[in-house]
Parts: sequence; C-alpha cells; structure tokens
Amino acid sequence: FGSALVLPLAYAIYLGIFLNIALYMRRASRLHMAEVVHPTGGPFIERPLKDRHGDQPVVFLQLEGDLFFGVADELQDKLTMLLNDTPRVVILRLKRTHYIDTTVLGVFDQFVRNMADRDRYVILCGLRPDLTQKLKSFGLVELIGPHNIFETGFGVFGSAKQAFGRA
Repeated sequence: FGSALVLPLAYAIYLGIFLNIALYMRRASRLHMAEVVHPTGGPFIERPLKDRHGDQPVVFLQLEGDLFFGVADELQDKLTMLLNDTPRVVILRLKRTHYIDTTVLGVFDQFVRNMADRDRYVILCGLRPDLTQKLKSFGLVELIGPHNIFETGFGVFGSAKQAFGRA
C-alpha cells in the first residue's frame, strides 16, 4: 500500500508481485517434518523431530508440502542425523506431500542405500498412485522393495498401520 502511494502504480504492482514471490519461496523452502509416535493401543501423535528421545528401533516420520531442491539440504541433514542414531527401521509417510523433484529423490536414494549398508530398512507409506509411479520410474521402489511400499488406502492411517506391522 505504501509503495502505491510513493511509486508510480506500475512499479508498485511489480514490487507487490516480487514481495509475494519472495514470501512464498521463503515459506516453501522450509522442510516440514514431524515424528509420529504410536503408543500401544493409542492414537498416532505428531511431535517435532528435535524432541525425539531414546533409542527406538522404529522411527516414523511424516513429511509435508513440496519436496523440491530448496529443502533437499535440510532433508539430507535430518536423514543423516537418523543414520547416526539407532533406529533399525525408518518409516516415511508421504501422504501430505504434494510434489517431489529429482533432487529430493536423489536424497532418498542415498539415504536408502546408506541404511541398507548398515543392515537397516526404509518403509514408505501414504503414497498416492502418481507418487508411487514417480518412485518406480526413479528406481526407488526396486531399491526399497515393493513389500516396503504402502499406498494410501481407506481409513485414517491405514497405510501407516500396515507399515508399522511390516516394521
């Protein structure tokens, strides 16, 4: 509003568009990752990953939003932190993921290979059919194993429950 009063109208519009794009990029370049805890017989509970304590054999993470090159470094850092930790199985729920680019798929590929080198496993759940197809074409389904891929289905946390059963 202030720029519309001070600048010519065309420049004020350009400034507004630029600020809108900058704010969107800032928000989109943040990784939204939470740990999901499933107490015995209780509901699933989300909590920030930094609050993780103990040496759990299964870690269940939920990724949200657009997974593109802007979040790849942060994702790689958090997954590397898990490699240095003690989980035997990492479950990644991608139900709320809208878009994945090849940079992030490369990060997943490296993480799965590093986990396999340490005799550990990665399970993916909450996948939509189009995302499953993208993972197949990248070679991740074959690397992870089709028995460790659970597409989204009916029921709340249906694929997550299947993934926990597999873990």
